[in-house]
Amino acid sequence: MAKQPEITEATREAFVDAFCWYYAQMPIEKITVKEVARKAGYSRVTFYNYFKDVYDLLDQIQEEFISAVFADMKHNILLTRDWNQFALSFLNIARARERKVRVFFTGANTGAFVEKVKACVMPKVLPILRVSPEDQKARFAVEFYLSGVIPMLGAWLRSDRALPVEELAALIQGILEDGVLRQLERPPFVGSKEKEGGLFVKTIADTYTLGSGVTIPRLGFGTYKTPEGEVVEASVLAALEAGYRHIDTAAFYGNEVGVGRAIAKSGIPREEIFVTTKVWNSERGYEKAKASILASLDRLGLDCVDLCLIHWPAIPKQFDNWEDLNLDTWRAFVELHSLGKIRAIGVSNFKPRHLKALMETEVPPMVNQIECHPGQPQNETLAYCQEHGILVEAWSPMGRGKLLDHPLLTEMAAKYRVSVAQLCIRWCLQRGIVPLPKSVTPDRIRENADVYGFAISAEDMAVLTGMPPTATSHDPDEIDF
Repeated sequence: MAKQPEITEATREAFVDAFCWYYAQMPIEKITVKEVARKAGYSRVTFYNYFKDVYDLLDQIQEEFISAVFADMKHNILLTRDWNQFALSFLNIARARERKVRVFFTGANTGAFVEKVKACVMPKVLPILRVSPEDQKARFAVEFYLSGVIPMLGAWLRSDRALPVEELAALIQGILEDGVLRQLERPPFVGSKEKEGGLFVKTIADTYTLGSGVTIPRLGFGTYKTPEGEVVEASVLAALEAGYRHIDTAAFYGNEVGVGRAIAKSGIPREEIFVTTKVWNSERGYEKAKASILASLDRLGLDCVDLCLIHWPAIPKQFDNWEDLNLDTWRAFVELHSLGKIRAIGVSNFKPRHLKALMETEVPPMVNQIECHPGQPQNETLAYCQEHGILVEAWSPMGRGKLLDHPLLTEMAAKYRVSVAQLCIRWCLQRGIVPLPKSVTPDRIRENADVYGFAISAEDMAVLTGMPPTATSHDPDEIDF
């Protein structure tokens, strides 16, 4: 056999170009060294002379492509959060390899190419990030990164203008903070039996799974103060038409009949709509609570309700035996849950001190619905609930409308080109909280559901969470009703 010639830079360039061409044309597992060599213009004999070195070369090419991007990802994103530096590195990679990288991103089927890249890089990326292959939450985060950033870089490469570093940095930041960082760093929602990841909310159809195995939509529709009759029927029907599948009512709201009629009129299968109601303060105790729940089912026209909540806790200010009273009320919830009349059970407006006794029961609370919005972040209660597997819902995510004209919020909403209401709802979603916006106006109902096309940055999330107190309701420990 003739002496094996040395692989020169020209040889290398030819193989890189050939590899890139095949990479954009077919699944990575179908690319063979022989095909790449032929595309690079090498004869059969020359190919066999180069055989081992070509294999090594192709491995190097893949490794370089992977490590160049993900080394920056690891350092500039996961460690330093230096978005501008990461964007500049990304542009430098593209510019240095522009002729070859362009081939990657100019194919007609970008989605198919992204899938090819995922299949190739995932096994190599996970060790770089020290992620276990069994960690589904982290795998999703990295896949989301690939799905978002690769087409974005491709759009830049196909454009005729130079994309400013700051603009690319903002785009990458938005994608990654809502994908990789939130998935890898935020505590996941914890079910009562096992952890469940997935705080990243992509569509109105996304759900959480409660400890009982019941799925609950991550966005709900509230009906507080919506009048019984035609008004509540029309608003619920508008919400269902807009895609909501989670309707929240209560005995105290006085509109359960209208809510039930709207559900019946919608034509949507009952199992696709998640319905919540609540037991009012006057109905505490085992017998009264049990009768109240059955009466709510009758008014709603339903055989069972998906979630039932204790509306407010009994408290020391009102009752010496407040813990026993809460436990007695809870006993009715557990019984009807076991009979299939309630698919999931929970509480509303409970602080950690109110929850502790219930956490020792046979079936602990699965949900806690509280006032929560910028200026009322409920950090202590949220942390306790997430630690103990209780999903938090937010009533009045816009502070009963009092936040809609807040200067800080109006300025930030304009930055994201959304309404203040959308900003507040998105803030809840990104904290792993189920928001329950309410409206009787069809346009506003639809607008409040349109919160999946943007992501609030980590810096702005911190600003919103750290706003001065803007409580709009009652302290649960001070109620007198």
